[in-house]
Amino acid sequence: MPLGSIDLLIPVTRTSAILSACQSNQVQVRRAPATVKSIRPEMFCSGTAKLVCDPRDASSLLEAFNGIGLGDVVVVDNRGRMDHACLGQLLVLEGMAAGASGFVVWGCHRDHLALLTMGFPVFSCGLVPNAFPMDGRNELQCSRSAAHFGEAVVTDNDIVFADEDGVLFLSEQEFDSILPLDPVRYWPSDKVGLESKSEDRKGVSK
Repeated sequence: MPLGSIDLLIPVTRTSAILSACQSNQVQVRRAPATVKSIRPEMFCSGTAKLVCDPRDASSLLEAFNGIGLGDVVVVDNRGRMDHACLGQLLVLEGMAAGASGFVVWGCHRDHLALLTMGFPVFSCGLVPNAFPMDGRNELQCSRSAAHFGEAVVTDNDIVFADEDGVLFLSEQEFDSILPLDPVRYWPSDKVGLESKSEDRKGVSK
């Protein structure tokens, strides 16, 4: 399934609704650790995972941007390290220019106020002021075909859903198995209520 059609199938990415659908269909859910949070509550993104594993420096992240497809979510496996930031304003700008729909980072970010102002979806474990270490300690061995987010293993073929409730990873087959999603069954009641009220308003003459 082309990932560009996700927004047509799921008008608003809601991880709680997708998780409920997975549980109802007995689909095993892979989740990022709860420490991976959006830098602002209303942020959300979805798309095919574009992996960056154990980036050594900013240039290794930039190399990965060459293969980004429109709407991809950049998934950065920095092993949950809290001693430095592996993402900042300039790298986010480069990702935006390459067509990414968001960043999900198993690590930290910096340039927090600038990222808030930009409003581009970023999910990370927190913020620290310093960038990559200069002594090479970040040069770990990691498969380029799989990233690790806590206990979750993510591949380039996975679909990422991220919002204020958390981050989920599903294979295309797993995603197909939960479609179609029933908004009455899976969507939070406030969202369904808002849609219903909107429909009611259409029939009100002024």
